[in-house]
Amino acid sequence: MKTRLIPAIGAESACALYECFLKDSITQVNRIAAHHESSVYLMITPESSKSYFETLCAGLQVNRMNIQFQHGVDLGQRMCRALKVAIQANPAGAVVVGTDHPTLADDVIEEALYALSDYDSVIGPAEDGGYYLFGTKNLLTDLFENMNWSTPEVFAETRSRLLNAGVKFYTLRTWYDVDTVVELKRAQEQLKSDKFSSFSKRFLNDLKLD
Repeated sequence: MKTRLIPAIGAESACALYECFLKDSITQVNRIAAHHESSVYLMITPESSKSYFETLCAGLQVNRMNIQFQHGVDLGQRMCRALKVAIQANPAGAVVVGTDHPTLADDVIEEALYALSDYDSVIGPAEDGGYYLFGTKNLLTDLFENMNWSTPEVFAETRSRLLNAGVKFYTLRTWYDVDTVVELKRAQEQLKSDKFSSFSKRFLNDLKLD
């Protein structure tokens, strides 16, 4: 749930909005994975939510989704494990991407996948100082350890660690997550002009924001 949006839109709408984000993300990565004949992993928590996600994926008629449980005490450990699982299945590389950017275009994720043909890693900086996507062919656990997650320094610190480790990496265009009302209004306006239909677009078309 997008808890920071609750004061503005209420708990019920915040929960429904997050489900729309989730549906759009699942649909998007499945569509791209089908084009590349790649596997897709949905990392979930808690374990008791598995039936919810199985029902969600079945309703979306996606058939490339492998549902796995998240493990780790923080975001870094969880992402590290997710990449490890994916790279074991696909040694050519793997990409982890979040679910809170409903305006992220397919071609950005496509760009990340193609970048791994020529680079060791790829990273997509977020406007809030974090990153919305990270991909790699060779997992470096140091990138995920002792990091102050959810702070404006995450991207800069990760970039510094990549440089210090001598990793050849590619930087995607900067994008934004939707965590605040300002960002939600921005996404609402952007999706109005989007030629594609989406769960988020339909939901936000009916959502009135002050």
